Amino acid sequence: MGDYSVFAKTGNSVVQMLSEKLNARVRLVSPGESEEDYQIGVYLYDLKEDREITLPEYTKNEHSQLEKSPKFYTLYYLIYVNQTKEITAEGMQEYIGKITQILNDNELPDIQMTPVDVTLEEKNLLWQALNKSYQLGLYYQLNPVVLSSEVVIDVPLVQEKYFSVEEAT
Repeated sequence: MGDYSVFAKTGNSVVQMLSEKLNARVRLVSPGESEEDYQIGVYLYDLKEDREITLPEYTKNEHSQLEKSPKFYTLYYLIYVNQTKEITAEGMQEYIGKITQILNDNELPDIQMTPVDVTLEEKNLLWQALNKSYQLGLYYQLNPVVLSSEVVIDVPLVQEKYFSVEEAT
């Protein structure tokens, strides 16, 4: 009930996939954080509710209760190479190529991963907001990510039903 950690779980699924396929230190981290010991960063930079997918406000669950319907979200990730002295420009480009290949060749269960067409100006604004110099990265959207609700309403079961039949006049 109310799995609020779904956003973190989605990001960690990307980290796990890249870690396994790259044999590199991949972390769910903001580029603005301290220079940790990682090679690839995965950063959730935006999320939006997907209003095109609609459900009734409440749905009946298996316990004859009404649950508020889940909401659907699109998560936007920046995947980047942590620029350190040990990674050359060529090495960074190799990582970017391999990451692109992994994301194109693999899937997450029930979630679609799609590259986002971000302009250079938008990329610069994002990096400026993080107080970092622009660097090459990959921008992906993952959807639909389903965020359930904690709202559950107990609905009393119908015990008796009364009705009458009258003859029309």
